[in-house]
Amino acid sequence: MSILRDTGASIDIVSRNRVRSADFTGETVWVKQPLDLNFTCLPLAKVELQSSDFGHIVTKAAVIDSKLDSSWYLLSNKTHNLILVAKQKTNVNSVKTRSQCNKQDLPPKEEKKDPQNSVSREEPAEIVRGELPPLELQPRRKGGHGAIEGW
Repeated sequence: MSILRDTGASIDIVSRNRVRSADFTGETVWVKQPLDLNFTCLPLAKVELQSSDFGHIVTKAAVIDSKLDSSWYLLSNKTHNLILVAKQKTNVNSVKTRSQCNKQDLPPKEEKKDPQNSVSREEPAEIVRGELPPLELQPRRKGGHGAIEGW
């Protein structure tokens, strides 16, 4: 269905052919057209507009007789503003894994300061100068993975 934007319209207008009976709200609205001196009472229906540009919008529209169907949806100022607001919203498609959900459910861990593992900013008690004693390594058993015999 084509959408016709009418800057002078205060309410959306749709044909009876495009609306299901369950979508009627039971409300009515009086509409005056520019080329007609008389007001016309039209029923209101809930209409869902969906597009890849703005997503999904639910609004009310006045329903005209099916004889007047020109396959246009007359878009009012109010609905146009709803579409502009919907276009400004960012659409983020993301997946939340189980591990992310579990992390959010757990309380935050407190960091414990271990005095033995912490680095001190103080000067060391003793500085060893000169040659260090040789480091003696124990020979590895034979048959180990990557073992060198006699080492």
